[in-house]
Amino acid sequence: MIITCKTEEIGARIYELFTVAVLSKSKDKIIAAFPGGRSVKTFFEKLKTSDLPWEKIHIFMVDERRVPLDHTDSNYKLIYDSFAKELIDNGRLPEANLHPYKDNEGIEKYSEELKSLGGKFDIVVLGTGEDGHVAALYPNHNSIKDESEFFVTIDDSPKPPPKRMTASKNLLLESDTAIAIFAGEGKMQAFEKYKDPEINYYELPVKLINQLQSYYAITNLK
Repeated sequence: MIITCKTEEIGARIYELFTVAVLSKSKDKIIAAFPGGRSVKTFFEKLKTSDLPWEKIHIFMVDERRVPLDHTDSNYKLIYDSFAKELIDNGRLPEANLHPYKDNEGIEKYSEELKSLGGKFDIVVLGTGEDGHVAALYPNHNSIKDESEFFVTIDDSPKPPPKRMTASKNLLLESDTAIAIFAGEGKMQAFEKYKDPEINYYELPVKLINQLQSYYAITNLK
């Protein structure tokens, strides 16, 4: 489903969809996967003051730059600084529910961490790149062709920095709900391709979401 709204409403719409997805789950543990990037900042701000059942929400990185956790490029740092720290400090989000990727421990350990909690994402939020990439899955690149079940590391990302970790395409395809964001004129070409039924997800990885039972493409583009 495509949802078009004003630029200033994007964060609120993502929050609304995320909240509905969380509250629809009767599970003891809900696995959410978040990206970094500018497109999610207003959404993260809303999470900071939300009354969601944080005691059962576990947060994983949908992708990560392979840098120290306190590095300015770290997606984990963005998540932590934007909303997680405040929720933890207020006693609402258990610190153990925040799952950063640590490159020195590798994807095998990260995969085991996810498997111990059910092995899939209940809700995944995805920023979309100008080339239509999501997470660190790039068009016609080895990342989107990789058949790994859980996570993948790459050393040749077309977008710097080159060393990244990402959820595999197969892991994303197991998700219950996906929310993809196309925000800004720079994403216009990707959005037009997204609407083209002839283009597949190897050419435009964001089209992975169309394979899911519940998916949303949010945009401020006409």
